[in-house]
Amino acid sequence: MFIQLRRVVYLLVLLQTSVCVVRAEDDAGHGKAVGSLKEWADEAEGRFARGKGYHEVWGTTVNACIKRANVAWDIASGTKEIVAEIINERAKEYPLRDHLLSLVKRATSEVNKNVSVLNEAANAVEDARNLDRMSEDAIMKMRETLESQNKSRNQNTEVLERVDEEKRSVEQDALIRRTRRVYNDMNEVYQKLLVIRRRSHACAREVSNGVIATKNRMLRALYLFGGVKEKLKIAPEEFGEEVTKYNKTLLELLRDELVEIDSLKRDGSKEYVVGRASAKATAGAASDKVVKKKKSDTKKLEAEVTAAQEKEKESLERKKKEEEKEVRRLHEERQRELERKKAEDEERKAAEERLKVQERKKAEEEKKKIKEEEARKAKEEEARKAKEERAKQELERKAREEMEKKKKKKDGSSPALVHSPLLLLLPLVLCCTLVC
Repeated sequence: MFIQLRRVVYLLVLLQTSVCVVRAEDDAGHGKAVGSLKEWADEAEGRFARGKGYHEVWGTTVNACIKRANVAWDIASGTKEIVAEIINERAKEYPLRDHLLSLVKRATSEVNKNVSVLNEAANAVEDARNLDRMSEDAIMKMRETLESQNKSRNQNTEVLERVDEEKRSVEQDALIRRTRRVYNDMNEVYQKLLVIRRRSHACAREVSNGVIATKNRMLRALYLFGGVKEKLKIAPEEFGEEVTKYNKTLLELLRDELVEIDSLKRDGSKEYVVGRASAKATAGAASDKVVKKKKSDTKKLEAEVTAAQEKEKESLERKKKEEEKEVRRLHEERQRELERKKAEDEERKAAEERLKVQERKKAEEEKKKIKEEEARKAKEEEARKAKEERAKQELERKAREEMEKKKKKKDGSSPALVHSPLLLLLPLVLCCTLVC
């Protein structure tokens, strides 16, 4: 018996040890998951804030690029119109001097403004191109967080979600919410950055090509003005002065962008076109000097990105605190609900226990009453039997006395007469017995 008891104790100790080991492993696994998720969230928030900064600044820059592009298209349309009218007049045998004069005056009066607008559009392209280059690392790290590092986030989240909701801590619930929110927000900004990049490339191509084409039309207008001047027969001096003025102004404005053409004109003068700053698809229309300056001086863009990044970090910190506050409120509410249910359960059990006590007491009272009733009936039965026994004994006594009296009478009575009283007494006793 003692050996069997000892074996049972050993088994219980082994079972308890196994349970403790499993719990310790679970606690260690939960702690590791919490640490990994914290690390993921901190790093992801930093990358997200950086990406959001580029999203804000780059988006504004691309919108400005598109806005300036629309203005540049108007200039391009006006330049086309001037070139078309010059060609039309040039085809005539006697060009209209006044019309040509008005065209060259118009071109001269607008050239400064037009070139300035075109340069602003080209500069906006350079800002967009620089942001494209600057944001490359941030976009790559966001993609890394969303793709390769997201597997560990999902695994650690599943570890914490397997914990019973009532046993999950505020920290664990807050981490689950925080990492899920950061992932979703980062994915949204990442997709928007890809869209902005495509818009940026498209704007860069269209604006660059449009600016270069428009500036070359301005040059063509200059060459056309020079060609048509030879056909004017009446007072060409004023027209020639305006052409010279336009020529000087335009070449001065485009000085850093002109590329000499190998072929010479018939009069021996050189001909130029506006060249491209780079042969890439996203190359801008700005001069090499502007491109180099913009590329080396990105402090303004970096400051704007950093400011937007810091603003987003503050927003992330507020969201984290709000989530923790909300999770804590839900936990307290859940705890109050658990305590309420526990109190209700305890009250229900107490009521059930009171009812059981009452029923048990009632049953005991009923049992007591039954016993008392049975005892009373037994007592009455015993009294009745005693009474019957006494009556029986009395009858027997009387019968004996009667027999003794009759024995004393020996005066001539026959045996039949002597026994007759006993015969009469016997039926009487039997009848009493049957009745009882």
